Amino acid sequence: EASLIRWQKPPKINVETKKLPPIGQSKDGNVTENTPSRLVCGQTEKVSSSTDKRERCPAECPYYVQNRNDEDFCTFTCVAAEDCAKYHPKTQIGDDEFGVCRACIVDGCKTCDNTVLTDRCAECDAGYVMKADGTCHLWYMGTWVYVVLGLLGVLVLLIVLWIVDMGIRPVWNPKGLEEGHDQRDRMKLRDYSTSEAKLFPLGTNLHKTCVAGPGMLLHFNFQLAVIIWAVFVALVWMCFAQFVDNSLWRLGTRRFGTPRNNCILVAWGYET
Repeated sequence: EASLIRWQKPPKINVETKKLPPIGQSKDGNVTENTPSRLVCGQTEKVSSSTDKRERCPAECPYYVQNRNDEDFCTFTCVAAEDCAKYHPKTQIGDDEFGVCRACIVDGCKTCDNTVLTDRCAECDAGYVMKADGTCHLWYMGTWVYVVLGLLGVLVLLIVLWIVDMGIRPVWNPKGLEEGHDQRDRMKLRDYSTSEAKLFPLGTNLHKTCVAGPGMLLHFNFQLAVIIWAVFVALVWMCFAQFVDNSLWRLGTRRFGTPRNNCILVAWGYET
């Protein structure tokens, strides 16, 4: 089990330079980016919901690595870049931006090359080919792809020309065209309860008015029931969030990122 170390006291003001060095905490008591790290290189610590995700490792070992040498979960150690693979063989690269040890980031990579400390792939996914620099490229991005795209373009052009040609052709059978329009007009839903048999207005209540049989009535009534149930569930959730636990308002909205931050987020969500 990892032992906990006390926070360092804020340093005193440097009278000679008239500058305030990092004091370790902000006015509200939270850890800031300039906080002197309380962590020790090579010492494993298990994170929880109370762990500050902004806390950084010491400068001499600036990378968090998940300790896979123990049997516990969500345990992390501060290490130097060359020690990343000792605790987690698959995260051998020290990332300066996020302050963590990570695996390679190569598009289309199936297995990273863990023997180097750079982004290099050892085996590409299906459909990719390996290049000399350890990157993966789509094998089907060759000349034949452009040939297929060209053929598809020609086909689309022919379809457009056919539609335009049909639109500008003269009417040779006006009687048949008129009968076709009449047939389409008779297929529309009409209100035969009146002598005019007019079309149903857009404001027709489909929960009560039988427009196209009882099946449509049941369909729209079912949709109304689903909406009412969804509103009821949302209102109950809002009541719980307002009167029981305000953290429910933020549940599912917090950002995730590094494995350490994910462990903190999952622990917070579990306890919430």
